[in-house]
Amino acid sequence: MKLTTVAALLLFAPSLALAAPGHLAGILWSFQKAPKEGLDDVTFPFNMAKSPHHSGYYYCHQFGIKGISAVSYTGVQPRPNDAKGNSIVHGVFSTFQKGSNSSHPNCHDGADNGPGVSCSVEIIGNYDHTYNLEVKRLQGTTWRGTLIDAVMPGP
Repeated sequence: MKLTTVAALLLFAPSLALAAPGHLAGILWSFQKAPKEGLDDVTFPFNMAKSPHHSGYYYCHQFGIKGISAVSYTGVQPRPNDAKGNSIVHGVFSTFQKGSNSSHPNCHDGADNGPGVSCSVEIIGNYDHTYNLEVKRLQGTTWRGTLIDAVMPGP
């Protein structure tokens, strides 16, 4: 597995809870035996094998952080190939929670022109590969999103 950090140090509430449906198509999901205090990590798999290599699509999971009313999401987006013909995978990790912050260079204040923080990374990738987006609480209200190529060996 090849790891790529999407975002380090998103600061918000302590645990994951239930997810809400996506934008164009959605599936509600939940955990049957989730701990009362919520989850400390969850991994969402994505595969873009049939996607065109241009912007406009967003494969994401929207989820809630226990005790926070604003949603968060993580996902992947196809992009146009680079000048050398390489496929580009765009990974995203965002929260709409007012007061969130990050000092990571892949992050900026705001999420879709609203409050929160958005973090992203673009990598040369293979659309036939599955990418796992891991959302993990590091400590307290600090969370990290990581894009993992499930096929490629890690560093």
